Amino acid sequence: MRVFNCLALALGFGRSALCQDLVVALSGYPDLSTFSDVVRNLPGGLQSILPSGLLPNSTRGVTILVPDNEAFVDFTKSVGVPDVLDLPANQLLALLSYHVLASNLTGEDMAAPDGLIVPTSLQGEQYNNRSAGADLIDKYGAEAARGQVIYLSSSPIDPIGARRVRPSTINIRGGNGQDSSMKVVDGQWDLGYFQIVNS
Repeated sequence: MRVFNCLALALGFGRSALCQDLVVALSGYPDLSTFSDVVRNLPGGLQSILPSGLLPNSTRGVTILVPDNEAFVDFTKSVGVPDVLDLPANQLLALLSYHVLASNLTGEDMAAPDGLIVPTSLQGEQYNNRSAGADLIDKYGAEAARGQVIYLSSSPIDPIGARRVRPSTINIRGGNGQDSSMKVVDGQWDLGYFQIVNS
């Protein structure tokens, strides 16, 4: 039985508005309705994919890479399940944790000339066989730096004005070399930003 319980978040973590605020923020994007449904039905609620100790209005915050509806269709076909919520809970949590970046990131932040390496909330030896380097620890903190990383890149220089610009898309390379793209929307919710991805 799929149950989403905001009251459980309120009793356990004192943040009942957290789950609703993300869903409300996503409501203006019809192509993200599957993700909203998954969040409503996520075992353990939204808290289960967020870094521990994250507080509303934290300067660190998170960025959630929200797969669009087509990405979920493609994914379920590739793994042979009729619905993403039919995945075992541990696989669903791993999938979604890999979409939570350990920092508030706008499109402009992601337009670093040499690209940007960002840890995700996906942790554990089965997903990550590297040690966090000093640069990642300094930038994101020791706990966050333990997460599986992704690499973000774009064309950050405006050839006419030679200045950083907010890109409309970002290229993403996953830890196993899988590539995808992100549509920059700089959507905001209580704990940071969300962007739209095609996988």
